[in-house]
Amino acid sequence: MIGITALILLAVTNANDVPTDTYQGCEFPEFEWAAYGTRLTGRMYTRRAALLGDSLYAAGYLKSTNAPNNEGFVDVEDDFGVSGPYTKDDQTGQDATSITSDLVSYTTEYGSYAQYEVGVVKIDRRTGVPQDVFVYYGEGQDETSGLAAKETASGEKLLAVSGHFVGSLSAGKSDGSTIEIFNSNAEGGADYVQHPNAVKNGYDDGFVISVDADTGDAKWLVAHPISNKDAETVGVDMDSEGNVYGAGYSCNQPEDIVYPNGTTSTPDSVCDGFVAKFAAADGSIVWEKIFTDLGAAMWIVYDEVDDALYFTGTTTYSGDAADSKFHISCDYDACGVTARLSAVDGELHWARTVHGSPRW
Repeated sequence: MIGITALILLAVTNANDVPTDTYQGCEFPEFEWAAYGTRLTGRMYTRRAALLGDSLYAAGYLKSTNAPNNEGFVDVEDDFGVSGPYTKDDQTGQDATSITSDLVSYTTEYGSYAQYEVGVVKIDRRTGVPQDVFVYYGEGQDETSGLAAKETASGEKLLAVSGHFVGSLSAGKSDGSTIEIFNSNAEGGADYVQHPNAVKNGYDDGFVISVDADTGDAKWLVAHPISNKDAETVGVDMDSEGNVYGAGYSCNQPEDIVYPNGTTSTPDSVCDGFVAKFAAADGSIVWEKIFTDLGAAMWIVYDEVDDALYFTGTTTYSGDAADSKFHISCDYDACGVTARLSAVDGELHWARTVHGSPRW
């Protein structure tokens, strides 16, 4: 008895010595439902999610695993699909609902980097029943990184989707017409799957789409920022008027330096962060702030209480000190940055830094 008592007291004493600001354990809450991609001919790389009303939106990039250059290829119209809900009481999805969507099957002759489409899956958040798949097609590589959902003051339900693309990207409107944008480095109407930009997985431009959250129809689609190396609108958010705020980066390759003796050298590419406001009506730039002391801006949140923006970023595009920028508030070789701006005109209110660099 004495031994047991001593052991208990020892355990209590040691527990009291453990700092309360360190990890102590975790609990996994029981899930209500799950929805899965269940088609072998297509898959989705989910990047972001957002809630709006009774709907959950999951955004990412879609890829058909079919390829015309493979033996036995058969083109199908239901490459990608989502099924749900799966629950504790129905773990095999006997009562699940399934929806499918057609994806473009690209050749893998030149590699698989040029096969992604922009996609958003809409699911009833109460039941887990899949409702729709919005696909925005393009030739070349199209990747999704940002998603925001908002009901405006006028009752309009909108999504903002962002990322970067190589080649082309298109989005259908409610009147049956299509908006199509082209990468600033593209060569006319070339096959972007075979285009060197797509094969090398580089020379991206950023994009932003404003979308009807009920139907997936686009209000507008713009390419921003553009670059001759790499660019992306990483994160987005919206205000109650439907204006979109985007944060990201643009990397550009300066022209070769020609010396008096005729020799040349190629400077390193230069990456800058940016934050921009896109007009609700047409996506035109209301204002834009370029941050030459950042390698990239990343995620952004709009605060409707005081009409302000909060965004994160980094002094280095690559994630290490090799290409880190000088920042007046950074005393280290690389810093993560959090800052606040006015949503009205982009005026910088303050910036804070921490040692290290986030990655997207």
